[in-house]
This record gives sequence, C-alpha cells and structure tokens, in this order.
Amino acid sequence: MEIRNFISRLNKEYFEEFREREKDLVNEENKRIVCRFRDIIVLDRMDYICDEKNEKCYSIDDQLNKYFYDYGHHTMDGAEFFGKRIDDQKWFKPVFERVESIKKIKSE
Repeated sequence: MEIRNFISRLNKEYFEEFREREKDLVNEENKRIVCRFRDIIVLDRMDYICDEKNEKCYSIDDQLNKYFYDYGHHTMDGAEFFGKRIDDQKWFKPVFERVESIKKIKSE
C-alpha cells in the first residue's frame, strides 16, 4: 500500500505543478491564437494527461513505469496509456467533426 500512496502523491504533485506553472501560459497563448484564427481547433494535451476532477496528472503507473522520459516526451508505456485515454475521452472528436463538416460543404 505504501507504493500506491507514493504514486498517488507523485501524480497529485504533478497536477499541482501543472496547474501553477503551465495552465495560465498555455491558455493565454491559446486565446491569442484563437482570436487571430477563428476557425482553429485547439487541443490541449493536458486534457488527457491530467484528470482535473480528481486533481491528478498521470506520470507513473502502479508498477512504477514512467509515462515521460523528460518534461513532456512519452515513454512507450506512456504512449500506450495516453493513447487509450485519448480514445476513451474522444479527444480528437472536434477535429473529426470539423473534417466531416468540410467534406459535406465540398460535396454540395
């Protein structure tokens, strides 16, 4: 059980660091881009890396497999884990919907 507490604490600390350091900077840049390019779709990778409801970001699993090599590059374990989260959360849904709407307009 001690390992689970360690992992839980580590993922919680990662969330706190993300929330304090990166969120505002990324959101400000996203706002600037969206204001300039109204039709752009902005996907924030932190939406699949973190779970805001439970206030944690995923950085390591129960077997102590790391999800990142460094500040942001996924390990193979991370790629597998986050790939599943991306699918489960339908993270690309806005992009797929936009592509379909463009196809529809072009076919008319």
